[in-house]
Amino acid sequence: MLWHKVKFILKHRIKYSARQEDPMKVEKWFLFATLTATLIFSGFAVCAGDKESDRKLFAQVSSRLEKGGSYFNFQSSKYIFRAAENTYRQIPDVIKVIVPNPQEQIIPLMAYNCLEPVVKSLGIDEILAIGASSVIIAEKKGDKPALFRSRQFVFYGAERPDGILWDLLAGENQPLDISGLPEETLFASAYQIEPGKIWAKLKEIFVKFPVLPVQQVPAIAEQRFFNSFKIKLSDFLDSLNGRYSSLVVSAKSADGKPALYAMLKVPNKNDLTFKVLSEIAKSQPYFQVLPDEIKTNMPEILSWLKPVIRKDDKNIFIVSSPEILEIVKNTAAKKDGLAATDEFKYLSQGLSRKGIAFVYFSGKTIATIIELIKVASSQEDKNWSVFAKLIPPSDFFLVISREDDGIMGTMNSPMDIPQFVSYSSVFPSVLQAVRLLPALNQTRTKARQASCAANLKQIGLAMKMYAMDHKDKYPAGDNVAGFNKLIKEGYLVDLSVFACPQSKTVKASGKELKEADSSYIYFGDFVEGDGADIPVAFDKFGNNGKVINILYQDGHVGSLTGKFANCEELIAHLAKASKFKPEILKKLQEKARKIDKELGYK
Repeated sequence: MLWHKVKFILKHRIKYSARQEDPMKVEKWFLFATLTATLIFSGFAVCAGDKESDRKLFAQVSSRLEKGGSYFNFQSSKYIFRAAENTYRQIPDVIKVIVPNPQEQIIPLMAYNCLEPVVKSLGIDEILAIGASSVIIAEKKGDKPALFRSRQFVFYGAERPDGILWDLLAGENQPLDISGLPEETLFASAYQIEPGKIWAKLKEIFVKFPVLPVQQVPAIAEQRFFNSFKIKLSDFLDSLNGRYSSLVVSAKSADGKPALYAMLKVPNKNDLTFKVLSEIAKSQPYFQVLPDEIKTNMPEILSWLKPVIRKDDKNIFIVSSPEILEIVKNTAAKKDGLAATDEFKYLSQGLSRKGIAFVYFSGKTIATIIELIKVASSQEDKNWSVFAKLIPPSDFFLVISREDDGIMGTMNSPMDIPQFVSYSSVFPSVLQAVRLLPALNQTRTKARQASCAANLKQIGLAMKMYAMDHKDKYPAGDNVAGFNKLIKEGYLVDLSVFACPQSKTVKASGKELKEADSSYIYFGDFVEGDGADIPVAFDKFGNNGKVINILYQDGHVGSLTGKFANCEELIAHLAKASKFKPEILKKLQEKARKIDKELGYK
């Protein structure tokens, strides 16, 4: 079945190239496709595996997972990477066959040689296998939902891998400090990053590039950074190695309205980070630099939004408002925050409080964001609640830990892995929709405008079919006289297409259009080839406010925004951007004057 599909694609691609009358393109495409397919299949063919080692690999990974639940998955990586590497190694031979001229081979071979050090430095090929599972650990009881424990294990074996990917999963297991998380926390995370190590490895990659200007990029970047801040870039990035955390909480502003406070905590070794931020702030008119703080004097968009950067001996705090610092401080002192609530104790049951990272997400987040936007926009709309229901309120708490032979992610949530993946894909769309809700009426208008454009598209398709049967001539007669030819000859029988949803026009009741039944103006008597940019049909003025949808002779529908009182003004505007033939422009102008007079446009 697969080979039949490959042959079908090759066959049709070759036919297409042949129509372009370029035999070399046909030959090159055939060679490229054939050799690539051969390499791919041969790449997998050499991966005849050792069944015993496969069974051992499966046993090692599955022993870290839980069976008998709603989800279990195992993926071995070694054959995929081996096949990919085998194919990758043969790419130069493919290039030399496809591009016989040695001079033309330089750029593709250079790209190939540049790609190799990047791929090797990522460290992805050191993953041996990935496994995942979900099991239910608590049944639904009263107001408490059912609870799933999901695991995802990335197995790399006895030797610690090296590469940029693994620098993003840096650090050793340590106590996860959640004591400062307020009860109103919507999102929280903590993780370790080592930018210094990542930069050092990036420099090694650039040195291996076979292009001298590319090799010099790190040195140029370091020199420019030093010129700006009088600090070595490597020292600055090393000062950023360490523990990061982020936090978002829901609160009330001084006037009692809902607010969101956010905080990012960044390492601050040797004060280098604060010095760099201070230098940047000095050149900005809205920032004021103090010894331990950078204040913003920007006009307040929202009463509670007062961004500030503060520092202490170990960290820098970038916050949306200083109030979040007080909230976190008070929570840590009283120990009455999120960790003390029954809901979090239920959610986090059985999870280790040690790891290299954690992520907490509250199911109240969507409802809180909707409420915030609703109040800020002063809009009451019954559709707000619809978006809150698209993603059910579901918390999760994820702990990522380093094992002797891999990285384990363990999560408790009312959703298992399939549900979590499904809602994760919906979540960005919901946020985007929520963001657009204040413009809901405008969105409805645009939807109706789009429907109007679709009407014109359908009319244009009918006209194309008519022209094919009538020696490339479009229906004679302007406006409904031309439209009725389409209707009478059966090219377009749905009369609702001629009524724009934005206008007051209603669907014609009979089998023939009258002028009052049509929302569109039609310029008849043109012939295919007169010009792709000729406006064949368009909105009657006022249908869509200042927007006019236009059907052009090549079949596409575009729109113009502007105040046009009549056809003559519209044609004059289009003539500025289009290169109408003199005789075509004259014909358009004559039709415009005639139709303006007939429809009473002045």
